[in-house]
Amino acid sequence: MAVLAGAAAYLATSEPTYAIVLAAAIAAVVWLIVPSKVDSTPKWLTAFLLAMIFGTVLPTQVSFAVQALALAAAYVAWLTVPPAERRGKAAVGWVTAILAFWALLVLHPNIPSLEVGILGFRKTVFCLAGVVAGAAIPRRLIPAVELTAIKVLASAVAVSIVVHQFAPGIEQSITRAAGEYTGVLGGEARLQGIFSGPFHAATACLLVLVWGMARFGTHRRLAPLMLALGLLGMYLTLVRSAYIALGLAAVALVLAAPSASKVFQRLAATILIGFAAILAIASWNADALSVVDSLTGFSTDNRFLGRFPGYAEGINLIIASPIYGWGSGSAGDTLQSHFAWSGHHITSHNIALKVLVEGGLIGAVLWLGLVVSTFRGQRRGAPSTGLAVGVVAVLLGMGITGASLETLPVSWFIFLFVGISLGTMHRSGADRQAPKLVRHHGGYVSLAHERDSKQVQ
Repeated sequence: MAVLAGAAAYLATSEPTYAIVLAAAIAAVVWLIVPSKVDSTPKWLTAFLLAMIFGTVLPTQVSFAVQALALAAAYVAWLTVPPAERRGKAAVGWVTAILAFWALLVLHPNIPSLEVGILGFRKTVFCLAGVVAGAAIPRRLIPAVELTAIKVLASAVAVSIVVHQFAPGIEQSITRAAGEYTGVLGGEARLQGIFSGPFHAATACLLVLVWGMARFGTHRRLAPLMLALGLLGMYLTLVRSAYIALGLAAVALVLAAPSASKVFQRLAATILIGFAAILAIASWNADALSVVDSLTGFSTDNRFLGRFPGYAEGINLIIASPIYGWGSGSAGDTLQSHFAWSGHHITSHNIALKVLVEGGLIGAVLWLGLVVSTFRGQRRGAPSTGLAVGVVAVLLGMGITGASLETLPVSWFIFLFVGISLGTMHRSGADRQAPKLVRHHGGYVSLAHERDSKQVQ
């Protein structure tokens, strides 16, 4: 610690950037060694979540290493859980099958090199490590981990907004695979922040928004802040498909209500919040709704129409190799330059097309198995089910005109919330002894912890 402090003091006079990094490292060390509270997220996990989301500003090799560690750590954590207490066994099995099949697709003759295949593997299926990680979290820690994860995402969105608005030079200095065309709409710069592009940033903003909607009744102070932050960030990204995804997520949250009366209550609340948001945005900036208005002009939108030739080419590739597709990365965004001299490649701009082009019918069946097992692992009305349904709706909504699976690390967080929600339908053995969750100070804690707190008082 003394060495780090001395180094920071020395570098402050010569290289302020390094001094800031070292100061942050010192603060992180101090924070890590302070004991955690009962039923709170382990600090090593919080640090890991921060590394996942903020690792996007680091070189690809570093972020790749962090994500590979996330995949390995998720399986280790899940396998070390006693068999009787493991959640999401079926879903984890399907995830493993998908990972294994896409690993084989790295060796597909259509893939120019092993490096390209690994990049394609990462883009398409790395996000599924979130399912395993979420299923490995003990029941008593689920509320805390969920809250920590959304706060990490919100912090990334907030930093991105600040950088975009007040330090555009920093935003422009971050290396991204996407071209300059992607970062501009109608001559106006889109919010990218620390993310790989506006599509990634919009997806992160949507997760923050959906969490605020799903937790509006239990986190009455934090949820409105999340709604405002997510809405502002989503607007600044100028990603039009985000509004469609938000609508789908709102419908999904309404339908996921535990009873018919709750469905109508959520529907009324959603309509009121929606109108309030529209009025607030319109009063703040008269041109702010122009992005939404542009959705009605899709028939003359060059960006939208320009994707149809790619869709047609993708369908032709599926017909040409329907069983096992064209290999990992053959439909990966930003990988087209690797296929310039050999192999078939498309930029899919659609989640279903991506899966079918890369993995064929075998890949599609495996993904369908994961969807079914995940659905069967839910319990209507459970606190984590509504959020899981909402974030999956975001994934599908953004996947209509984009490869939403590739929005790492944001897509990893989507599947983390899905994994957290698994295993709530069937409780047996040790699961029957798992602590129940009750509302406490605007959130959820274990019932045992609530009783202990009352005894102390």
